[in-house]
Amino acid sequence: MAEPLKNHFKENVPSILAEQIKQIYSEFEIELFVKQALTGFSELELLDRGKKLAKDLYDFLPKDFSESASILLKSMDFPLTHTDYKPMASFFYMTHLNYIALYGLDSPDLALPYLKEMTKKFSAEFAIRPFIEKHEELVFSYLENWKTDESVHVRRLVSEGTRPLLPWSFKLKNLEANPDKCLKILDYLKDDPEEYVRRSVANHLNDISKKHHKKVLSLCSTWLKEENHSLCNQREKLVKHALRTLIKQGNPSALALIGIKQNVDFQLLDYQVSPSKITKGEYITIQFTLKNNTSSLQSYLIDFIVYFVKLNGSTSPKVFKWTTLELAADNSKTIQKRLLIKDFTTRKINAGLHSVQLLINGKPIEIGAFEVM
Repeated sequence: MAEPLKNHFKENVPSILAEQIKQIYSEFEIELFVKQALTGFSELELLDRGKKLAKDLYDFLPKDFSESASILLKSMDFPLTHTDYKPMASFFYMTHLNYIALYGLDSPDLALPYLKEMTKKFSAEFAIRPFIEKHEELVFSYLENWKTDESVHVRRLVSEGTRPLLPWSFKLKNLEANPDKCLKILDYLKDDPEEYVRRSVANHLNDISKKHHKKVLSLCSTWLKEENHSLCNQREKLVKHALRTLIKQGNPSALALIGIKQNVDFQLLDYQVSPSKITKGEYITIQFTLKNNTSSLQSYLIDFIVYFVKLNGSTSPKVFKWTTLELAADNSKTIQKRLLIKDFTTRKINAGLHSVQLLINGKPIEIGAFEVM
């Protein structure tokens, strides 16, 4: 099982934080801060640890917000150079961002420029959300300028921070209900030179599609119709990722945008889920043969659903992405997939009968089940 994320933000963090601040602010009381910070620290999860340290810092930094924020910014001496999702070391700086969100909220014109600089070291996607909730129009006036910033981290923040359904954070209910301001920004960022930004755009659109799928489909359709052949492949990739929820739901318009016809004739042969009984920690294998019954080349988008048994005996469906097949007229192909049935942080495996469906061009087909003993 993966190591808990909080273990990457350990009990040595307060002392390292204090030593860095001391180099900028000589009056900082290291020993007293560390003692206070470690009280109750080990019982907290990752994000709560960062919030606690921010609150503890307030007792030891100047009460003038601009002065304390300046000290924290100067202490952040290792800017990010990555554009991926792997390094946990940068989580060290979430305390600094939490401080801005907690104590700068009533002074947004002072606080937002600090978020812009700090996001280059650790993403301000969580810290900016309270400002959006309280000062939406003002924040968007800043974002309008930030979307052209030379820093990839600032440009990504424009999209990621405004996501209505950002994981690990609260919903931005107003933007969830009224996404037009976000769609305007995403339209600008769609061809950003960095995939790190474009990936955020796709995830943001996927959030919006859950309540406003017609608006998202219309925007994506416009993007794919624009005559910009040099950007064709990256736009297609962005759109496919943005529409993933609608594609899993078998939405005909979403499938059509990625070149998949919903009502294509095919035949499913020799399908099976094996073994029929397993214990947690073992693999199941899904196998079938797909035959193209038409007289022309066809594309088939293939996913599958496992209906996991919950503790109360009901089931919860989980859609797994699989593959896309191209089959010539009257041709067939056999494919298989192995899936490890084990506990995850977000899903626990319970005993019982778990059914499996294929999704072929959005059409669900029962193919079997397996029992977890």
